[in-house]
Amino acid sequence: MTEKVLFANPPWYKAAKGGEPGWLGIRAGSRWAYMKETFGSSLVATALPFPFFLAIAGAMAKNEGLEVCVRDSIVLGETYDDFYAAFKDYSPDFYVMETATPCLGNDLDICKQLKKIKPGITIILTGIHSELEDIAFLQEQTVVDYIVYGEYEQAVTDLLVTLRDGKDLAGIPNLIYRHNGQVIKNAIGEPLDMAKLPWPLRDTLPNESYYADFCGLAKPQLQIHSSRGCPFGCIFCVWPQVLYKNGKHRLRDVDDIAAEIKDQLAKHDYKSIFIDDDTFNVRPDHVKKVAKMMKENGFSSLMWGTMSRPDLMTEELLHELKAANIYSMNYGLESASTNILKNIEKGMNVEQAVKMIKLTYDLGIKIHLTFTIGHPGDTRETIEDTIRLACELPAHSAQFSIATPFPGTKMYEIYKEKGWLTGKGWDAYNGFSSAVIRTETLTGEDLEELRLEAMRRWRQSIAIRSVNSAQFAADLKNTLGELPQGSRVVVLQSAMFAFTREIVKTLLKTGYDIHLFSHERFAGEFKEVLGQENIHIFNEAGNFDQAMLKQKAAALKEKHGFSGAIVPYSNLTGVQYGQAHKVAEDIGGRILAGIASNGHIYPGGSPCVS
Repeated sequence: MTEKVLFANPPWYKAAKGGEPGWLGIRAGSRWAYMKETFGSSLVATALPFPFFLAIAGAMAKNEGLEVCVRDSIVLGETYDDFYAAFKDYSPDFYVMETATPCLGNDLDICKQLKKIKPGITIILTGIHSELEDIAFLQEQTVVDYIVYGEYEQAVTDLLVTLRDGKDLAGIPNLIYRHNGQVIKNAIGEPLDMAKLPWPLRDTLPNESYYADFCGLAKPQLQIHSSRGCPFGCIFCVWPQVLYKNGKHRLRDVDDIAAEIKDQLAKHDYKSIFIDDDTFNVRPDHVKKVAKMMKENGFSSLMWGTMSRPDLMTEELLHELKAANIYSMNYGLESASTNILKNIEKGMNVEQAVKMIKLTYDLGIKIHLTFTIGHPGDTRETIEDTIRLACELPAHSAQFSIATPFPGTKMYEIYKEKGWLTGKGWDAYNGFSSAVIRTETLTGEDLEELRLEAMRRWRQSIAIRSVNSAQFAADLKNTLGELPQGSRVVVLQSAMFAFTREIVKTLLKTGYDIHLFSHERFAGEFKEVLGQENIHIFNEAGNFDQAMLKQKAAALKEKHGFSGAIVPYSNLTGVQYGQAHKVAEDIGGRILAGIASNGHIYPGGSPCVS
């Protein structure tokens, strides 16, 4: 009988309960495993990376005659019970899982449960957590049978074949195993040759669901690699230090990339392509070849994007990419300070990076920027400079993270030596909102507050910029076109007050009689824009609670006879604005428009309101 192997990206989440938010974890395929806060019942995140290493290892094992299933519970939105039921139904002989620092405890608990379901299962653990490489880890974690560290696809395949055939394990690279009561650690192997790797095994994955939520790339999305590795020495970057163990940059043959895309497009109705390289634009000749390939094969008719260093971009490369109809670009800038960038060994030319970001935007390419605070040398002043630069740069989305020194990285050793690690457990190393560090001048609490402040100010800057454009004014006028001049319109102060204020300013130019309905704590921000008689204040509730505001809304509606209401949103979709919508209908009779934080206008209000 053919041995069965399950390559799994199992569940990792905490469900929202009793009004308290939950979170969803992102693991396999992500360079930094992290947790994303969620309020709803869905267990499917908005940004989902493809589990390349699991899927490539699965393809290699299948080529060796093993029966293989690659299962991604995170993209399926599976509960733990769903996953255990699927495991029991498939009943594999071998279980291969990719773990990471913040989900290690979760994943070991899963392994224990699987051993209860099927005591004879052989569990192979891989992933980006340096403790896996310590022989003491396997000595302590008896639920795990084998560990394959580093770049694992070939080594896992060799292990599976060797176990199937009953041969000696001594020659398998990257392997840690038990033998005669001892734990043996084999040496690391050579970096894998991209030309010898098969395409990822996608047959058992929900390919119609994979997408990355960067700059609005449509789904379903095909994610591919055109290269692997990065020659730069950023002290925080996990994959080059923990997974690859080197800075070697390896390219795929462009013809092979084209063949994989053609194969996948024949099987699935993908709407976009994301080239998920560590650093796409390391070699200009490769960038040009990919751009040419996208055009010549007709792939540029789809939305596509990638990740790059902005300071490595040139006008020539950007024009080549634009000619290939690239839709979006993700740039990691991290800091506005040249000294901080030297400290983290990123070595980025800030002036060149800013110049290329602006050119990218001017060419009509959507931009996602990433910034990190809490690096060695960071102070309130340097972080303020970074926030200010982020708010000035043209971009369509941005991400602010707190520096997270994952074990196995140079950053971890620096922070450990300086005594800057705060002693929180591995599950706090989510690389996003939780500080597990301090710096010479800032506490972890300071960094968490500064990250929130950075996001607040960036959202405010992008919101104000979006509604100050001529296009927004034209779209808004078109949306309200049926209203006679002089009609009374009420705007709810239901978003960032600076955002609402700019919307009110634009509306005042349309010739309508504009009123505002606001909690008293924000009303003063509008005194220079609207007359006192047009500002209607409430303090019966702390927010837009329909039951508590129904009487006041009805009185204002009767007195002023509003023709409709406008509801600004602090987010992109209007989700969780159900109560505000009800108040808007009570006071205005109807909702004329909902306005998202990026300036998008929803006539009649967003359909995503809940």
